[in-house]
Amino acid sequence: RTKMPVLMAYTAMPIRANHAYVSPPNTDLLIEGNTFKVVFPRTKGNVVVDYLLTSLAEAMGKRAIAVIVSGYDGDGTEGCRRIKAKGGITFAQDKSAAVDGMPHSAQVAGCIDFVMSMKEISEALAGIASASP
Repeated sequence: RTKMPVLMAYTAMPIRANHAYVSPPNTDLLIEGNTFKVVFPRTKGNVVVDYLLTSLAEAMGKRAIAVIVSGYDGDGTEGCRRIKAKGGITFAQDKSAAVDGMPHSAQVAGCIDFVMSMKEISEALAGIASASP
């Protein structure tokens, strides 16, 4: 649940603060500068999060933040590696995840800075946002 507007992303759509975005079905969602790029059809199977986070790392560098939550397999792990390599920050949901495959994979790979509950992640992100210029 969120009070933020939730929008379907489209190519060249500007990314705005305090908005949530959803990827269209069967697509890869990438970040280019401060806009989205939607690639149809999806390039590969279960690496949607890796593609998004890798493009985020390239676009935002040390300002990139990844949050890996409940999900299967290791999607997101490579993207977190890329964000860490660029100096960004990474979070993974703790054992409270309904399905811990994705957060566990990223933790085991050593590319997660903070392992927390969703409430703690939310509070940490709010703290980071309030400290940013």
